[in-house]
Amino acid sequence: MSKEGFIHQIRVTLLDSEPLIWRRVRLSGDTNLEELHHVIQVVMDWEDYHMHQFIAGDRRYGLDEDFVPDPESERTATLRAVIPEPEDRLLYEYDFGDGWEHDVLVEEILPPEEGVRYPVCVAGEYAAPPEDCGGIPGYYMMLEAIEDEESPDHEEMLEWVGGDFDPVALDLGRINHGLEALR
Repeated sequence: MSKEGFIHQIRVTLLDSEPLIWRRVRLSGDTNLEELHHVIQVVMDWEDYHMHQFIAGDRRYGLDEDFVPDPESERTATLRAVIPEPEDRLLYEYDFGDGWEHDVLVEEILPPEEGVRYPVCVAGEYAAPPEDCGGIPGYYMMLEAIEDEESPDHEEMLEWVGGDFDPVALDLGRINHGLEALR
């Protein structure tokens, strides 16, 4: 049976986060990997300042050959072609300096729901780390400094994150508002 027109429900998990930072997103199986990159940027509340690549098995997908040797084009590779079935997965690497790695897992292939515009984020847990905080180790050091008012870095970290940061907060409404621009 052809899966054309079907919806991929994926779970994007930030690797090495504890507790796990993740998002459940539904999007067309015809979404290409360049578009998936933009979706992940929105659902993780990042600014798209850095290079990225996708890895599926021994295949690499990207746009910039200076950073990704001989990538296949992410503009022509669709979810339906690269990760067509439930339990298929790929790795999304973002910001090669901070080293954010995401597991992208196909949870289900679903028929489209009438009246729903895709992509849509339907679930998730925890705020994503701020851009440029130093990867997972830097993120947890930042959280410690914010939580410890006696830390010498407390005020600087609070100022750096804009005065307030709640690592538990997740605003699906705000995420989906951001996804509207990609529809």
